[in-house]
Amino acid sequence: MKVKYLFSGVLMLISELAFSQIPEGYYNAATNKTGAELKTTLFNIIRTHDTLAYKQLWTAYATTDVDENGYVYDIYSSTSKFKITDDQCGSYTNENDCYNREHTFPKSWFSNAVPMNTDLMHILPSDGFVNAKRSNYPIGETYKSNNGFSRLGASTTTGYTGIVFEPNDEYKGDFARIYFYMATAYEDKIADWSSPMLAKNSYPAFASWALDMLLRWAENDPVSQKEIDRNNAVYLIQGNRNPFVDHPEYAKLIWDDNTLYATENEEFIYSVTDNEDSFKLLQCPKWLKFSQTSSTTAQVSSTITTFKGTPKTENIGTSQLKYSISIDGNVWQILKNIIVQKADDVNINDTVNQNDTALNSDTVNTNIIISRNFENPTNTDIVIISAIIPNATSATLYWGISADAVGHYSIPMTKKDSLFTAEIFGAHIGGVRVYYYIDAQTADNKNVKTEVYTYSIESATDISDNCEASINIYPNPITDVLNIDLGKTKTCKKKNRNKNQ
Repeated sequence: MKVKYLFSGVLMLISELAFSQIPEGYYNAATNKTGAELKTTLFNIIRTHDTLAYKQLWTAYATTDVDENGYVYDIYSSTSKFKITDDQCGSYTNENDCYNREHTFPKSWFSNAVPMNTDLMHILPSDGFVNAKRSNYPIGETYKSNNGFSRLGASTTTGYTGIVFEPNDEYKGDFARIYFYMATAYEDKIADWSSPMLAKNSYPAFASWALDMLLRWAENDPVSQKEIDRNNAVYLIQGNRNPFVDHPEYAKLIWDDNTLYATENEEFIYSVTDNEDSFKLLQCPKWLKFSQTSSTTAQVSSTITTFKGTPKTENIGTSQLKYSISIDGNVWQILKNIIVQKADDVNINDTVNQNDTALNSDTVNTNIIISRNFENPTNTDIVIISAIIPNATSATLYWGISADAVGHYSIPMTKKDSLFTAEIFGAHIGGVRVYYYIDAQTADNKNVKTEVYTYSIESATDISDNCEASINIYPNPITDVLNIDLGKTKTCKKKNRNKNQ
């Protein structure tokens, strides 16, 4: 039986939404903080909110989760057309029967305790039937069907092999920012909660596999207007906000690794981009020098500060790089720990060719054979990394464009028998050196991890004549990874060149 519920005060709330925005000074206390300190500061800002009755969520959805056609936003199904008052669950036997109130952060994880069990920020409407299939499984990544909007299956994310529920790509960033909110708003409680995604502490709060995935989801699926509107609506109802919708950069400032690695007698390069021309150097190792250049794209003008230096034996150890930049008018101090390692401690091959054998972890004595489709790729090539990994059930390719950033990108590898493959397509700019390694999971739950390999990307001579737009890469000052502007790309004409088959 479907429940019908009458609403009061909805028109007043709708009119208020037109003027809703981040209150002036709401995040002032968070300025110039990073890491656990920033997370705790945000906790103190958002921890207090009005506790709703469970039935009030139905009322709230009229202003938080209805699209322009009057249908309920359904996070789990692409075929439903639920009306806010007519289609509340109730009983159901199939998908599209009715919608219910989904705890995206399952309530069993926190023992259905108050106030989390009615916190509107993480309780969204969803198809009742699909919701029941999700149960309280962790969110994650699993094998994709041809047209499944949501999926349930064995995890393909390195670090977890259990059953996971995978939301659609268009909602993955939403889920990530909701989970960041829950870990922050309930920082004083989350250490006692139980889930494979959690670390049983207040910071970082998430298991490493889950945190890496959530950060990736948040970056790949940026904040949408729907999330902004919902955040404003929830604020008017329960009196707090999701900081990670208002300031997506907070996630990286809190959880991103602030450690850089350098090697004695090898050149170290690190770049910072400032879109507000406010860069100020506060502390720098003596062996490191910096220079500045300007960069202009169709969207923004930036000042790029590049640090270069070659540490010597006497510089081995940890030093600090500290600087400040502005983001949306707010000044942030960024602290990076630079660890200079002995050359003997770093295990990086100069190149990797057909049938090179990787160094494996101590846990499993297995040979991993790695090859590339191009020996000397150019910036018009898609590089395919292949690996033969006996007895492996899954594998992930990790890569970056510097030795210290090798793990900043990850790609689940496609499996066929013992052959795993993945494509690296985001670093196609001449002169870039790509670093990568593979982390595999075996059938007996052991990890096999290769050493780090590297190759250079050459500039193709015909790219400007045969491409509508090239791929431009810009260093990001907060994430230390790369923002990739694809522009209007199309397939480039390539000269015939020898491949390693």
